[in-house]
Amino acid sequence: MITVHIDDAQLEQRINEEVNATGKSVQLVIEELLSAALPTLEYPHLNPTEHGHIIADSLDTSNEQSENTTLFSQVSNAADYVSNLRKTSWRR
Repeated sequence: MITVHIDDAQLEQRINEEVNATGKSVQLVIEELLSAALPTLEYPHLNPTEHGHIIADSLDTSNEQSENTTLFSQVSNAADYVSNLRKTSWRR
């Protein structure tokens, strides 16, 4: 349970006017106001097999030297690399 304490006389007056105009209880009016002000975080759950994609791997596994190559060794600036990945992924 949460208790709301209102020190603002104008806000209290507006809530009381809403209570009198609608005939609802103060608690119900406050709950409705808070529900409208704080929407729930609902988002669709996507199927990764339908919406995912593989990042293009620039390494060729048929080459002998690729076994000793570190992944992402071609990246010199991680911030730029990630920024470019984000930009291109949103353009799909």
